[in-house]
Amino acid sequence: MIEINLLPEELRKKEERVNLLAELPIKRGAIVCVIAFFGLQILATIGAFYLSVHFNWIKAEVAKLNELNKDIIAQKASTALIKRKIQQADAAAKRPFLWSSFLNALSDATTKGVWLTKFSITNDGKISHLRLDGSVVGKGEETAYTGKFIKELKTNPFFKGLFDEIELETMNQKRIKDFDVYDFVILCTFKKGKLS
Repeated sequence: MIEINLLPEELRKKEERVNLLAELPIKRGAIVCVIAFFGLQILATIGAFYLSVHFNWIKAEVAKLNELNKDIIAQKASTALIKRKIQQADAAAKRPFLWSSFLNALSDATTKGVWLTKFSITNDGKISHLRLDGSVVGKGEETAYTGKFIKELKTNPFFKGLFDEIELETMNQKRIKDFDVYDFVILCTFKKGKLS
């Protein structure tokens, strides 16, 4: 049914509106919970954003540290190489004899007609030898020149302190144009502890 009220506004009976929410006793508690929920959501969003920014910053720092670490590793390798070279130089300097002294004594012992072509150090596991390869050229006096060279080696004070034995191993004759050439090999046995 339809009701029409023709009374003027002031005389009309005011209808009471029923506010269901106002009657609920948990209204304030619900509002506080909703506000707290949205507040926690905002705080969680801010925290997630902060953690994301912090994670990206840490990632950038780790990348920088990795680059620095590569440089440090390269410098460590370079330092280790330099240390190894210094140790090798120290070991060479502390050897029982110096190569310059050896070459000087060998030059002093070399006699007329003798040409040294090669020298090398051999080791059979127990004994070390200095092998001198060379040639002698002379008009019929090749063997005498070789003997004189061996005698000079044996009487040289530097070689006396360095070798136990100095002996001729082989001697072979060959002809180069009009000259007789004798190739020889002399073995010098190092004294124990003289070659490191």
